[in-house]
Amino acid sequence: MADRVFGQTCVTAKVYKDGAKDVALSALTGINATIFAYGQTSSGKTYTMRGITELVIEDIYEHMRNNRQRDFALKISALEIYNETVVDLLNRSSGPLRLLDDPEKGTIVEKLVEEVAKDSQHLKHLIGVCEGLYHTL
Repeated sequence: MADRVFGQTCVTAKVYKDGAKDVALSALTGINATIFAYGQTSSGKTYTMRGITELVIEDIYEHMRNNRQRDFALKISALEIYNETVVDLLNRSSGPLRLLDDPEKGTIVEKLVEEVAKDSQHLKHLIGVCEGLYHTL
């Protein structure tokens, strides 16, 4: 089931505003959030998700600037599931990772690296590292 389906002429800013922004910003209130793109090969998923990522980063850091009375810790982890193998994109040398059921946290990825993003440029750098390592189909 899909929350939203957008046509091929829809621009990334509209996809973000109507389909991803509220989900992304809900993470700032402690809600786990996932934005997932699914579609045929060469349908524009990577292009769209890059644009959405840029907009999310802008909005998250704007929220942090506007709410200085709160402390924020922005962390990033990235994984790829390819041919049924889970790989850490921030620590590719770790080899295949295992999914585990934790009674308190739910499903977790064993030994998945989590890095603190110092600022928006550092976050963009980490995302760029991950993008350079995943398989594209």
